[in-house]
Formats: sequence, C-alpha cells, structure tokens
Amino acid sequence: MPKAALCKGLADTEIPESSVPVLFDQIAVKYKSRPALIFYGKKIASSELKELIDRMATAPAAFGVKKKDTIALHLRLFLSTMSA
Repeated sequence: MPKAALCKGLADTEIPESSVPVLFDQIAVKYKSRPALIFYGKKIASSELKELIDRMATAPAAFGVKKKDTIALHLRLFLSTMSA
C-alpha cells in the first residue's frame, strides 16, 4: 500500500493533549465492558485491564519499594504480566 494512502486523513486527526495513562483511564471508564485485550482467546474488558494495571502499579509499594529504589522484573507471557 502506498505511503500516501496510509497517511490519508491523518493531517485532520486531532491529537489529545494528555498523557497515555490519563487517556487509558478515560477509555477504561467510557468503554468499560468492551474488550481491551484478547489473550489466548480470553477477552479482557477495559475495566478489568485497568484494575490489573492499577494492582501491578501499586504492588511494589506494598513490598516496601520506595522512590529511587532499583528493582528488576522477570515478566513471562502471562495475563498478569501483560499489564506491566
């Protein structure tokens, strides 16, 4: 497909002035029951994915990790790590 065809209409595309996490939170609320991820045939709703991401984001603090601490993650291909 020619590059011009791929880019057609992009000049008129509105780019939101927000961060990806804020946009994701808005989408998760607006489309909470729609699938956001299909993982090995299992459909994960936007609200469920947001919950997984929020749990993953707060987990280090629950183990005592503080700002500027260095940690390592070994992420395997599991649903729980797809949110990392």
